[in-house]
Amino acid sequence: MELRSARRLRSQPPPGARRRFRPRRFPDGGGAGLISTLPDDMLLQVLARLCCARAAALTGALSRRWRGLWTHLTELSFRDISPDALDVALNQVACPALSRLKIKIPKRHTIHPARVSSLLGAAARLAPADLVFKVWGHTEDRNIAVEIPCFNRATSIKLDVVNLYLLPPVGGVQFPVLERLSISGCRFNIGKLILHCPQLRVLELLMLDAARNFSQQIAPLPALSYLHLSLARGHVSGAILSHLLGVCSTIQAIIIVLTSKFEYQKPCLPNCSCDEPQNWRTQNIPLVALEEVEIEGFGGADHEVDFLKLLFRCATAMKRMTVGLAPRVHPASRGGRKMYSLFKAHPYVTCSVYRC
Repeated sequence: MELRSARRLRSQPPPGARRRFRPRRFPDGGGAGLISTLPDDMLLQVLARLCCARAAALTGALSRRWRGLWTHLTELSFRDISPDALDVALNQVACPALSRLKIKIPKRHTIHPARVSSLLGAAARLAPADLVFKVWGHTEDRNIAVEIPCFNRATSIKLDVVNLYLLPPVGGVQFPVLERLSISGCRFNIGKLILHCPQLRVLELLMLDAARNFSQQIAPLPALSYLHLSLARGHVSGAILSHLLGVCSTIQAIIIVLTSKFEYQKPCLPNCSCDEPQNWRTQNIPLVALEEVEIEGFGGADHEVDFLKLLFRCATAMKRMTVGLAPRVHPASRGGRKMYSLFKAHPYVTCSVYRC
């Protein structure tokens, strides 16, 4: 049969079949779209919204325009990354001074102290204003010292280095503008460390035990306004806390966490020095600046109730007291009843209780 039209007939696809579309070609050859024509500053804002250095680097697969652009970001976050991959990534960073650097190496990648020192040195070379650094060391290496390098631009540092021993840098002031310091998971000499931090105002510590040597280290504390302490439950914490508050009378708010989750927690033996000097219960400490107190993990022990009494007696400007009861502590227990009696005796303080 002869067709009237000169056009060639095209076979129709079977029902349900997908039609194939050819990708649109763009001048850069990558097919990433018009977004690739934006200026670098706007593209960097797009990458910053990803909040992940790995995801930002993977955008290089979209177009040649994006390749290596992540190295110019001022905020970098490395999560779930191996030490080798982190070494490569940090060496590629082109920004000379970061506003924020966040490094979290998972527990499955335990590393030796020398490697931790190398990674800290690489982080210091990027001069971050805000540093978060979390790594896991080997248990057998926890007595090997790791020296913290100098961070001249850092205003906030959070170090969560498990099974490691930290030493402050050698020399004079090494953290001239540091205002917030958080340390957990490791051994350290807080007294020597904070001597390098003349502008420190906020201190967060995770301590393994409440011993006298710690109370001796805190003597050179600067004019702190906020303090966050985690102490091992089972030890008498009132002695160390009363000494600390007496040394640093500028503290306006304090959070105390009593926990039993420390892996290397030392037991409180009959001759333990944690309750010395025992006259701390009757001391009068001028806590004229203290306004807010939160105690998490309150167990109702006599020494914990005694510390509450000291706070209500000495902190005449206190406005808020928040107590989190330990999981097995009932409000109607002996310690709970004493706590509520103290609350009723001080109606000018807003008191609240919750269960941890």
